[in-house]
Amino acid sequence: MSHHVHASTVLLCLLLGACGGAASTESAKPANLIEIRNASFTEVDSRGWLVGWEGLEHNTGNSYRFVADSEIVYSSPASARVERYGPEIYGHLRQLIPVQPQWVNKTVRLSAMVRTDTAADASVGLIFQMNRSDGSILSFNHMFDDRLSGKQDWRRVSVDLKVLPSTYRINVGAILEGSGKAWFDDFQLELRD
Repeated sequence: MSHHVHASTVLLCLLLGACGGAASTESAKPANLIEIRNASFTEVDSRGWLVGWEGLEHNTGNSYRFVADSEIVYSSPASARVERYGPEIYGHLRQLIPVQPQWVNKTVRLSAMVRTDTAADASVGLIFQMNRSDGSILSFNHMFDDRLSGKQDWRRVSVDLKVLPSTYRINVGAILEGSGKAWFDDFQLELRD
């Protein structure tokens, strides 16, 4: 009987994390990750829109689709697909994250899994900006030197920026410039120092 009670107590301790360990390592997040809502596109509203994300288009719009794709995914149940169907030059998927005081003067890395099927002259990349309270850009890294194009399978890409003292929001996202399709999945925002 005491062996049975002891085994139950050990199991309870492990499940509750009372013994200094986590019940599941899968749900444990590293302390240096900053939350991006719906980073793996698990939430889609009744209209099929990617919850927590905003789709922006150049000028007049009506040229890009921003949808959850459950067929071409890096991690289930869906990825975000950006697809051009009209004349405008870019479609940009974004999320704005309020800055916390402890992030100031730290380097932050944005990364995501990316897959492309575009024209040779198109480009795909991450969008990473430090914005003031009025929305103006303090600093940015849009992967201009490392953009992807053509047909490429899933790969993780990343960009780094320092959170400047007057940063109010961090703008994270992805962009497709030109003809084709791009898929994005498993976004991460990580404090590096």
